[in-house]
Parts: sequence; structure tokens; C-alpha cells
Amino acid sequence: MSRVDIRTTSVQGECKLMCPENEIRLREREGLLHPFEILQATAENPRRPKADRSKMVKEYSRPAAGRTEPKPNQLRPSNVLIQTAHYLINSILTKTDVHWSHVYDFVFDRLRAVRQDMVIQQIGGLDAIILLEICVRFHILAGYKLCKESISVFDPKINATHTQECLKRLLTLYSFEDRPCAHRTEFESLYLLYNLGNTEAMMHTLSLPHDIRCSRCVQQSFKFTQLYLEKNYVRLFRQTKVMSGLELCAAHRHLLHVQSQAIQTMCVAYSSKSLKYPLGKLTVLLGFNCDAEVCSGYEKWGLNIKDGMVCFQKDKLKPQDKDEVMQFKFIDSKLKEQSLQDLITSQHQKIVDGKSIAEER
Repeated sequence: MSRVDIRTTSVQGECKLMCPENEIRLREREGLLHPFEILQATAENPRRPKADRSKMVKEYSRPAAGRTEPKPNQLRPSNVLIQTAHYLINSILTKTDVHWSHVYDFVFDRLRAVRQDMVIQQIGGLDAIILLEICVRFHILAGYKLCKESISVFDPKINATHTQECLKRLLTLYSFEDRPCAHRTEFESLYLLYNLGNTEAMMHTLSLPHDIRCSRCVQQSFKFTQLYLEKNYVRLFRQTKVMSGLELCAAHRHLLHVQSQAIQTMCVAYSSKSLKYPLGKLTVLLGFNCDAEVCSGYEKWGLNIKDGMVCFQKDKLKPQDKDEVMQFKFIDSKLKEQSLQDLITSQHQKIVDGKSIAEER
């Protein structure tokens, strides 16, 4: 993470709406309104529906050769960007009348446009930190909630790329701040868990200031990483009991691999026709949702299950399917402890009279 000057501002946005006027007129004229942006009274109109200006949010525009730089009236200043991000989380992400994948597509695109405006204006400091914290939480949560969807609905690699970009830029911003940042330890922890076992992530953690490195959540995530590298899978799953819902979502993409590696290790260590292991205990130790889940995958792991007992067979081991995904009940339970708004937008960030402020850190 190189130290570049990200505090200077080359252009200052002047747009006070979530979507510039010229874009509203264009998309209304061309019939490019998203269902979330349509004026409800005109939604059933056989003719082209009208835009609800209070719900219009600027689309992401892909940079192209020959395209002129956006004008100040097409760029939203930092306070409007934060207002927009909060609107997306509080009013769109919480929708229950449509599939969450449709909500994800809309919020993903609009938050990407928020980041684009932020980069063009070279916004830094606390405002940029607030925006990126929201983006990181959103992408990590989406990576878990939509992991079982087909590639045509949700692309985990694209989501992971944006997660990494937001995380790394956020950690760089933290390093420039002279004041303590209330949520820095949380995101240093998420970075370590999302990149579980990665040498670069571990070296970054070890290079942090003493107070950050020795904080409870960073130490907890570092211990989780050590258990992963030591292949102490039983203690690793025990450690999940003290982790937050978002931390579990960050580590989630590695957990199925951990389960598979644990089963393979036991197949080699306890391979015997006369040795039996209680199925219920195996389910609890390795975080499976239920006994039936272990039974459904016994063939791929080389397990012989009968009368609630497991017989490990190393000669029947098969390679793990890298594309296989699953959700965990213990993660779902943790996520239910908080609303989506509280999970993604932090309580110390507020919008007052259209300006972003942060409580004293």
C-alpha cells in the first residue's frame, strides 16, 4: 500500500442531488429508469414512466477514450455522496418485496458510482473513510448472502475484486489519519479474515501500530489465522463462536475448504474398518448445519456412515470441488442479531443538515 497524496482536490462537485439533473432527464427520456427510481403513480402507465427525483441515484459510467471529464454540476460533493450511500443502505437494501440479487445489482452499481465521484474529486479524510467502510461491509455481506446463486445472478469473483479494492484503499486512508479512527480495528480484522492465511495480509497486520495490533478484534482474527495455518480445525471452529456476523462473513469463503481439509486429515489419521466416530460430534466440531449435511457429502469425502457412526476411509478420498459453496446456520444466527442498517452503517456516522459529521474519535 503505497503512500500517495490522496488529500488534494482537483475538482469540487456541485450537484446537490443523488443524481445530476441532466442524467435524470436523459434516462427518463430514453426509458432507462430502474424500477426503484420510478414515480409510483406512473408505474402502471402504458406510456413511459416518470422519474421520482427523490429516488433517482446516479448510475456508474464506465470511463472511455475520448470522453470529456465530468463537469462540477455532474459530480456530488462528499456530504451528498454520504447521503446517497445511507439512502441505498437504509431504503434500498432493506427491501423485502424483491429478490435480494436485484437489490444487490442496484446498490452495487450505485455505490460504484459513489466511489467514482469520490476518486475523481480525490476526496480523502473521514468522509472517504465513511464511504469506504459502507462499501466494504456491503460487499462482504453480499458475498455471503448470494454465495449460492448461479454465476448469471451473482459473480463472486467480481464482488471479491471490489471488496479487496475498497479494503486496501480504506486501510491506506487510515494510515494517513492523525486522529484515531473508531472502526479501524474492525476493518483491519476483516482484511485479515478475508485474506485468511495470506502472507501479505499477515505482514501488514504485524506492521500496524501497537495499539491497533494489540486490540481485541485484531488479536482475535490473528489467532484465527494462526489456527488455520496450524491446521487446528477444531479450535478454529470453536473460535467462530466469539466472532461477529460480519467477521464470519469475511471468513466464510474459506470455511468450506477448512471443513474439507479437516475431513481429509481425519480420513488419513483414523482410516480403519473397526474405528467408529459419532456423527453428531463430527457435525458439532466442524460447524456443519446438521447430521444430514455430513451424510449428503459422505461420498466426496470418503465417509462410510451407518447408524449414526462414521467410518473414515482414506482410499476413497476425492479432490475437493473448488466451486462448491454453502451457507452456515451459525453465521445466519449471528447476522439476525443486527438489522442490515446497523450491520453496514455505523452508529457514530450521522447526516446533519446535509453535512457529514463524525463523533469525536
